[in-house]
Formats: sequence, C-alpha cells, structure tokens
Amino acid sequence: MTRPPVTPLQVGELLGQLTHELQEMVEQLAVADLEATRAKADFDQRFAVAFLQKTGSVEARKFSAVDTTHKWRLLADEAACRVRDIKERIRTIRDRIDVGRSYGAALRAEAAAVNTPWQEG
Repeated sequence: MTRPPVTPLQVGELLGQLTHELQEMVEQLAVADLEATRAKADFDQRFAVAFLQKTGSVEARKFSAVDTTHKWRLLADEAACRVRDIKERIRTIRDRIDVGRSYGAALRAEAAAVNTPWQEG
C-alpha cells in the first residue's frame, strides 16, 4: 500500500497525475466508443442480411441468423464491454480526485489551525 501524501504540494502533485490519467481514459473512451458503435452496426447489418437470405418461418430465420452472426455479436458485445470498463475506470479516477481534494483541504485546514507553514522536502 502506498503512503498517502502528507503535504499540500504532494496532494497537488497526485491530483495532477490523476488528472493526466483521467484525460488519457477519456481519450481511450472516445476510441472504444467509436469501435463499439462500428462493431454494433456491422453486427446489425450482417444479421439483417442473414435473416433476409433464409427461408422458412420468422422464428427459424431468426435463429439461423443468430447462429450465422454469432461471431460478430461477440465482437460487438466485447467492444461494448470495453466501453463499460473504461467508464468505470473514469468514475474511479474521478472519485480519487474528489478524495484528494478533500484530503488536501483537510491538510490545509489542519495547518491553518495550528498556524504551521509547510516545509516541503
């Protein structure tokens, strides 16, 4: 377990790192969301073609199309899963930033209460 920062400067540095991580995750989310959108559209198109090419009852055509397009359905589902994972990481980083802000404020308030200037280093 890492030791928590003990000075406002260390808190600020940690918040800077978290902000950088957050920006990276937001950029990854944009890419993953586009990939998921394309994978879903690809699956939908392949399913429609497979459904229309089959004969028989609607249910039989549907089940056949599901079987034929299973690979593309998995690809679309996996892409959506990546999007959810990145969103959860973003929420976690935001929570850590909120905790860091509160922690930094508590450190500053404690220092002000005892009238202690911070000595970094």
